Amino acid sequence: MGRLLITFLLVRGGAQRAPLLYLSYYLKLHHTEYYDRLMAIRTNGDWEGWLRFFLRGVAETAREAADTAEQTFELRETHRALVVAETGANGLKLLSLLYSVALGCSATSRTSASSTSPTPRTRAPSTSRRWERSRRRDR
Repeated sequence: MGRLLITFLLVRGGAQRAPLLYLSYYLKLHHTEYYDRLMAIRTNGDWEGWLRFFLRGVAETAREAADTAEQTFELRETHRALVVAETGANGLKLLSLLYSVALGCSATSRTSASSTSPTPRTRAPSTSRRWERSRRRDR
């Protein structure tokens, strides 16, 4: 619960625009020191030790997030070049959408790319024929 509250405080205080840092992973990796620092607060009031530990985690996690963002940017540029060469404008629209949202919904992707959903009539002909036959049988 405390980890979640820390993230919310960072966002609310303006230190982050969105919850981008995954501090839980850092705290899991350093769980022994994490619990030792918490115990030192309770037994000795050592808040400074806890803050140094925590801020070291924020710095390390921020570096990793920045590295990941840079790698994602490079990958996006590579994909843009491939998509432009192979598919043109609609492919580029879809690629831009995929990189702009964390989780892509197929309906949103189709709308933004000005594309349509495949229907039984626009799918492979064999699939369309099977669908038509089953539809006639169901009547």
